[in-house]
Amino acid sequence: MFKKGGPGNVWFLDDGSPNIAYAYRVKEVLHVQQTRFQEVEFLDTYPFGKVLVINDRIQSAESDERVYHELLVMPALVLHPDPRTALVVGGGEGATLREILKRPSIEKVHMVDIDAELVELCKKYLPEWHQGSFEDPRVEVFYEDAFRFLRESDKRAGEGIKYDLIFIDLTEPGEADVSQELYSSEWYSLAKSRLNEGGIMVVQAGCADYSDPDLHRHIYETLGDLFKIVRPYRYFIPSFMAVWGFMFASDAVEPDLSESELESRFSSSGIKPGSLDFYSPRMHRVIFTDSPWHRRVFEGG
Repeated sequence: MFKKGGPGNVWFLDDGSPNIAYAYRVKEVLHVQQTRFQEVEFLDTYPFGKVLVINDRIQSAESDERVYHELLVMPALVLHPDPRTALVVGGGEGATLREILKRPSIEKVHMVDIDAELVELCKKYLPEWHQGSFEDPRVEVFYEDAFRFLRESDKRAGEGIKYDLIFIDLTEPGEADVSQELYSSEWYSLAKSRLNEGGIMVVQAGCADYSDPDLHRHIYETLGDLFKIVRPYRYFIPSFMAVWGFMFASDAVEPDLSESELESRFSSSGIKPGSLDFYSPRMHRVIFTDSPWHRRVFEGG
């Protein structure tokens, strides 16, 4: 939604929640397109540089997308002892792929996104995000419904496709009808069935602060019925104007480790520290540390 305040004074209004809206001054509208599934906008803003907007909600911003994508990927990528295969559900910008490919042990990444038009637009307008990740020979992209992709995976490979890591990086339900069913218990159960033994699933879990915690709590409770270990983690994303949440889920891997153990895992991962802007073993401890309020609201503590 755009508001004009005179020549050279255009603002984008993001309805952050039913009760909150944020305004961002726009330097240039780069592209607007209605795809088959959603309205997509690429804007150059004064506060955050280029941003991707889907259905009037900011999804990713040039200034802090590395914070978001390292948060989504790095804890699981570092803690899995030897990840070879990964699945990305959503992640149209290609930045989730970029982060996964930083671990040398990765041999194959499947990305499933229903909106091929969106991905092609991101390739064109967000090269700083994907950095050529779509062309990496380890990557294969499928443009289809993720539910169907996993349901039919047994037909694609004799014994079914399974993964060491699954990253679910979707728009929030309500922003786009295409993501609604991918927040259900049925979906998470299906995704879990495609994890290898010792695998890890990470879910983009929405706002995790006082303003609108319902989705974050729902994902925590739903995953808690399916996995032995479910750990919420979070950090403030400036372009979202909110503390943003993620869920780490596994039956075998515990993310709550000492800094020295995290240092050891990070060192053995082969990920180059210079390739990261945000994540580190020390930051890992920060993002997984709950306040009393989070324990009370999200975990009943």
